[in-house]
Amino acid sequence: MSYGISKLLQNLMPVLVLFGLMIFTYLFVSEEKIHAIPYFSQIPLVTLGIAVFLSWKFNRINSFYFLTLCLPVYAAQVFLLTYPVDINSFATQLIVAIACLILPLNATIMKTWRLAAGISFTNFKRLLFISSQFALLYWLLKNEQLIVLKYINPEMLAPFSPLPSVFPSSSIFIIPLAILVQIYSIYKKPNILEIHQLIALIAIFTGIFFIEHLHFTVLVYAGIGLMFSIAVIQESYEMAYIDTLTRLPGRRTMEEELQKLSGCFSIAMLDIDHFKKLNDNYGHDVGDQVLRMVAKHIRRVGGGGKPCRYGGEEFSIIFPGKMVSQVMPFLEILRDEIATTPFALRNKNRPKEIPSERQKKKTPSKLISVTVSIGISDSHKKNADSEEVLKTADKALYKAKKLGRNRSIYMKNTSAV
Repeated sequence: MSYGISKLLQNLMPVLVLFGLMIFTYLFVSEEKIHAIPYFSQIPLVTLGIAVFLSWKFNRINSFYFLTLCLPVYAAQVFLLTYPVDINSFATQLIVAIACLILPLNATIMKTWRLAAGISFTNFKRLLFISSQFALLYWLLKNEQLIVLKYINPEMLAPFSPLPSVFPSSSIFIIPLAILVQIYSIYKKPNILEIHQLIALIAIFTGIFFIEHLHFTVLVYAGIGLMFSIAVIQESYEMAYIDTLTRLPGRRTMEEELQKLSGCFSIAMLDIDHFKKLNDNYGHDVGDQVLRMVAKHIRRVGGGGKPCRYGGEEFSIIFPGKMVSQVMPFLEILRDEIATTPFALRNKNRPKEIPSERQKKKTPSKLISVTVSIGISDSHKKNADSEEVLKTADKALYKAKKLGRNRSIYMKNTSAV
């Protein structure tokens, strides 16, 4: 399984668990017991509110506006469910239209608006755009303006709608459009929050089938709030601790790992040989591809090593509880694997799209050799300072480069007393 798919499944696991618990509760816990929970219908307002705050705090603007839309949609459904539900009533039809038309339409429109962080005129316009719609809908609901039903539920579309009658007939266009736009957004820029938005839309539309059951509606929106809260925190953590290019833990992670070290340990520093020359000759795009290729090998290092991207073309590997004699064989295997793996440069004349018929290559892609130099040091004595061991490993790295590169050099740490 590739790293990307594995990471995606890991990110989606809380969602699967969350919705699994929701389905279990809905199927096997009686509605009377759920309603006995104090302030049960207010739970989604809390979870959605927390998710809105976190999205704003961590600058996840798309999620912020989507969740801002979810809050009044849920509030409208709770208002409806405080009374006996009449599927054919004006209130039911209008509130269902909010979930099936207003929410997906706005979510789609927001994809075309320029993102802006913090307090800005762009964000003010967005909030004004959203609030004015719900103010109008509230006025329509309060004054029972039945004429609006002609627009949200045209009779000419009703015979062609495969959806149950509770759905407005115009939703046969709006719902698929919103889902397709969301799928395209995920395709263009894969992102766990965008995936969660697609899941949330599908969950909300599914909830319309069970519009008469308050506890199902509460579970859906409470789940959406929790799902986005977890995802925003998780993504913000990754931004702080994971290097976006190589997907290895970043320098901040390494600094925290250094503070945890005690007893015996080893630290290795790796540097890609002639990286500046490679960048100058082939461009930074090739340089980024080389960094990702090297990181892929480093991620698989044996011996219990914890790899990090130190910065630029440098990487570090921390081996807790291991001395140099125990980890050197794994580092040599790593160095040899990188050196013997040819790196193929993309042909400049290569078409952007795959041709319908494969043609035999007239000129093979140019292969270049990528090597790394490694410096390593260990604690030597149990009271060694991890920062000093790191500096010693860095000195060993520069010694390896001076001696001809593509080699591993051990240097004894003498800071411990």
